[in-house]
Amino acid sequence: MAYSSLNQVLEPDSFNYLLDLEVHKAVRYLYFFSLLVVQFDGHGDEQERRKHEAVAPTLSRLIREAIRGTDVVGRAGGTKFVVMLHQSDYQQARTIGERILQRIKNYSFMEQDQEIGKTISVGGACFPTHANDMQGLVSRAEEMLDKALGEGQSTVNLPD
Repeated sequence: MAYSSLNQVLEPDSFNYLLDLEVHKAVRYLYFFSLLVVQFDGHGDEQERRKHEAVAPTLSRLIREAIRGTDVVGRAGGTKFVVMLHQSDYQQARTIGERILQRIKNYSFMEQDQEIGKTISVGGACFPTHANDMQGLVSRAEEMLDKALGEGQSTVNLPD
């Protein structure tokens, strides 16, 4: 399966297939990789969710522009995206998460001909530092996203 993170956002099944493959390769060849989960802050009412859905394509483009060409972006549903960072340890994952956050923070989204700011939260985890299987890695990254969302807007959170 050929792919390029700069050209597309993978659907969940394709992303999960590549994530599972990455786990097996990381075990076999003994390297780190990381997973980030990115979501807009403030999923309040139905109207707010629809606004976020309308700008989700822009969010995916900004994420793709902020990562390396070997990294892979997938859609996890709604306005939640997952990013697989090849051969990235904890520090690299934090750096890329901060880069994504700043790119979104500095972008002016348009809503009804008005510029508005949007913020995101990012949760992440590193394989095998924070989890030693695919499900554990996804769970840990989701846990860190929930913690980031609870801490306020524009937060990147990875386990210590």
